[in-house]
Formats: sequence, structure tokens, C-alpha cells
Amino acid sequence: MNLNKNIRWRTVPNTNGFYQVSELGQLRMIKKELSTYNIHNITGNIFSIIPFTVKDKNYGDMKLKIPHYQIDTISGKITIAASTLVFSAFHGIMNLDHHEIFHLDGNELNNSVDNLILCEKDSKKRMVKMYYDEKSEMIQLPNNTMKNFQVISVYNLEGYKQDIYINRKICSRILNIPIHIIVSVMEGNKMLAYEGKIFKQGDGPYVIDTSLILDNKIILTNSSSMLNRRLVLQYDANGNLKKVYNNYHEASVQNNFSIQAIKDAIQKKSILNRCIWILEEKETIDSYYKNMELVSV
Repeated sequence: MNLNKNIRWRTVPNTNGFYQVSELGQLRMIKKELSTYNIHNITGNIFSIIPFTVKDKNYGDMKLKIPHYQIDTISGKITIAASTLVFSAFHGIMNLDHHEIFHLDGNELNNSVDNLILCEKDSKKRMVKMYYDEKSEMIQLPNNTMKNFQVISVYNLEGYKQDIYINRKICSRILNIPIHIIVSVMEGNKMLAYEGKIFKQGDGPYVIDTSLILDNKIILTNSSSMLNRRLVLQYDANGNLKKVYNNYHEASVQNNFSIQAIKDAIQKKSILNRCIWILEEKETIDSYYKNMELVSV
């Protein structure tokens, strides 16, 4: 498995940041040794990779092999499709069924962000029926059919589909919105919505769950590879890990503190709002806390 440090990772919703999914569909979780800050001899990455299991899902008389992960959420343990995790973390869209996500290369095991688009359930079932190849166990689409996936679906913030455009250029001209803005929203790089509109590639379902966007539970940034290695860990006063944030901005928004206040708490090794804050970078957790003296603020 490729663990290139340039890969983008995003927090899986409703897991307190203990789980993160990559733009390639990999899943990792915070190591159990980090459940408290009073630990020793911890080196290297603070996350461990979680393997997926493959489940056969029926599409009429055919079956597709769908990778699933088992994770612990705030509501309990669940089993969820890898593609669903990617859409929730990178697009702010919850509860999509694997029938509502189409893989452009026909390979359900390839859950990279740029391989996934929205689709209607009936459309996917029809595609499987027409183009499923039993030998490769994948959907083998002819080249002329691929043009259909340039379609852009436009949703409002409540998740209802408003319009469909045959491509991003037409969408840009009719809505008078620059193409780079549409692409940014569509790919979830810098924002999830623009002027009350959500743009997603593909002819998606009539309704999508946008609760993460409405509740501002996902903060997306176009962060560099260095920033991806700067995770903000939040512990309670007893040293129990509460939450892991992708960056300062996410920690700031979800705790209603300024970024500077969090930076000061980390730099001064002080307690902020009865919490201990750690910036996990190149150094190990153990070396960060060595000889640490906590000063209440």
C-alpha cells in the first residue's frame, strides 16, 4: 500500500478524528497507545492502517465486489463502503449508498477521489447489466459512453438536485460562475458550496445528505504535504485523547477559539479551556512531552 506523505487525508465524520480516509480510499486510525499522553517509546506515524474486507453485492443477476471498512463511530460500530467514506470526508455528503456512486474505470476496488462520481441507482444498475465483464469482474465501458460522465449536477444546501448541465463549461456560462470555482466545489478542494450551490460530477441522485455542510462539521483546506503532517491533538486535563484535527483551522472552527490561541497553548505548553493541545509533527509524542510543565491559563 502506498503511504506517500503527499497523499491527502481527511477526517471521517462522527469519529472524533480518530479515523482518517485518504484520497486513494485508504483508512487509518489513531494508535491505541496514544489514548493517553503519558506514554513512552512511541516513534514514527501516529496512525495505523486498517485493511478493508470485500463484500459481494447483487446487481440483478450479477455481483460486484465492494470494499468495506468496519469503524467505531459516536453511534457505535458500523460497516461502511469505502466509497461512502471518501464522499463523506472529501465532499461533505453523508449516507450515500454504493449504488449511488459510480467508478469511472469500472473497478469498485479503486476508490480514489478522482475515480468516483455521483449517479442514480437505476443508472448504475443499468450500466452493470449492459457492461459487466465476468472475466475481470468489472464494468467495461466503451469510450463513447465515457462522454456521459462530464455531466454536472447542481444541488442546493438542503441537498435537492436543482439542475443538470452537460459539462462544466455550459454550467459556468449559464450560472455566470467561473469554471475554476465550479471545479473547486465539485472536487471539494477549497470549499464545499458556493453561493448556496453544490456542484458534483455525474448525474447524481435526486437528494443527497448535506448535513455535514449545513452543520459545518467538515473543514476542507488545500493543504500542502507538510501541513498534512501537522495534526492537532486535543486531550482533556486527565490526558485522555478527545479529538484529532486535520489542521489549526479545523480545530479553531470546531472549538470557537482563534487559531492563535491554540498555537499559543501548544507553544507555551499550557492548558486551554481545560484541554491539552499537541501539534504532531516530525517529533514523537514522547519527545514533545519530555520535561513538559503545564501552566493553566
